[in-house]
Amino acid sequence: MKTRDATGFYQNNEIRKINATMKQSDFLKMVFPFKNKVFRFAKRLLVSTEEAEDATQELFLKLWKNREKIVDYKNIEAFAMTMTKNYCYDRLKSKHATNCCESRTQ
Repeated sequence: MKTRDATGFYQNNEIRKINATMKQSDFLKMVFPFKNKVFRFAKRLLVSTEEAEDATQELFLKLWKNREKIVDYKNIEAFAMTMTKNYCYDRLKSKHATNCCESRTQ
């Protein structure tokens, strides 16, 4: 049985056990509790629902691809939120750069 600490997160030794034989279902059990929080945060930063959905999907894809490194993080939710923030800021910067370039050519 998986045990959680006082904050409700899996303890590091439990994450190591999950990671050793990480299946998609195990991964989803680990990240699903904060899926909506990630989406709401992305929506607040990006405003667009579609872009927030894309950001959320991109974040979870990156987490899945790097699932062997998850054990290195004490708080996966905090790490995911930081990744979300950085991804959204990058999207906003690229939009701003595109808008600046378009306005200069007109």
